Amino acid sequence: MNKPLDTEYAPFYKSYIDLIEEGDILKTLARQADYCAIYFDTFADRGDHRYAEGKWTVKQLIQHIIDTERVFAYRILRISRGDETPLAGFDENTYADAAPVDHLSIADLTSEFMAVRSATYTLLNSLVPDQWTMLGTASGTEVSVRAIAYIIAGHCAHHMAILEERYM
Repeated sequence: MNKPLDTEYAPFYKSYIDLIEEGDILKTLARQADYCAIYFDTFADRGDHRYAEGKWTVKQLIQHIIDTERVFAYRILRISRGDETPLAGFDENTYADAAPVDHLSIADLTSEFMAVRSATYTLLNSLVPDQWTMLGTASGTEVSVRAIAYIIAGHCAHHMAILEERYM
């Protein structure tokens, strides 16, 4: 699977897509899930840690990865099914503030991440070649199914790097 063309997504997402090597995006998503499950566990006793005042906790950051993947997988579903309804954006900070993570453990969030990633993988695996290049509108910009798959992987990679750089 070739990487999406620059015309298949908003410029904002280029940095995420650039983090992912061209190739089988399904294999990339599966490998990434396995890595995340192991890596998240290294924060088992530091889920409430923030690297600075006003920044998300580790648990909030993991929940953000999960929430974002759910939103983007929904976009894949809608676009791949030919739904031409423009899809709204979402405010990540509003979602983070509303997500009740205090009572959850890192293991709980890892389990949720793996379930969401499994659902994303299953949805993408069900698509036929023509569906990967279908276009829809999300957050006011045209985007392809293929681009969204790369964005999901790149978004996760971006936040894994933040965990490594700022939370360790």
